[in-house]
Amino acid sequence: MLRSSYKRIDPGTHWRSDFSARRDWVLAKALVGRSFPEGSILDIGCWDGAFLDGFRNGWKRHGIEINPLAAGLAVSKGISLVAGDVSELDALSSCFDVITAFDMVEHTSDPLAFLRSMVKRLNPAGLIIASSGNTDSGAFKFMGSRYYYYSNPEHISFINPLWCRRAASRAGLRLEAMESFSHANKRSLAARSGALGRNLLYAAVPRSFARLRMAKYRETDRTLRKGYGYPPSWLTANDHLLAVFRGGR
Repeated sequence: MLRSSYKRIDPGTHWRSDFSARRDWVLAKALVGRSFPEGSILDIGCWDGAFLDGFRNGWKRHGIEINPLAAGLAVSKGISLVAGDVSELDALSSCFDVITAFDMVEHTSDPLAFLRSMVKRLNPAGLIIASSGNTDSGAFKFMGSRYYYYSNPEHISFINPLWCRRAASRAGLRLEAMESFSHANKRSLAARSGALGRNLLYAAVPRSFARLRMAKYRETDRTLRKGYGYPPSWLTANDHLLAVFRGGR
């Protein structure tokens, strides 16, 4: 993981999320509620604690966060920070009823080892909920190596439903559910059409797309074309996967 880059990000301007706007968080909370009306929960990469802030009465809330400013915001919400880095997970002495990891798997060099580390910290019959990009989604398959999700240098591992099933078996877990979702707050017809059109254009003529982007931002230095040639985002695509694993001990 590119730890140093995350330590420098300002939580006041990045990844500020309203609970109800995050489809993955809403799904996760509903799934947790079916098994645990209260208990202990650990969110790995908890950022400013916005997800954990949705768990209040009866919940002991814990987080792991590498960014010191974001960690401070989480603590101000009453969340107990148990570690600053995911690499410290194996060294923890506590176990939890629920462990969550949203948009974390893609940053790990060995997703199966990461899952096994979570298993070690899971109470018997506890839940592990993890989300990441889904390479089986239509958007991933259509764009292939030109998909924007692949262009992020911090994204080094990629999963899909088949991986989830195999990983569950190898980690001694039961795969209880999988849900596809989009990270877009709004998926209006106009937003979906615009994202589709931009990606179709990029897939067909990436250099022309770069020139149009340069023109939009009035960039005249063509030596900077490489920077303008990165893929357009496709946030309205249903390109993410939420997997729910049950501990078997």
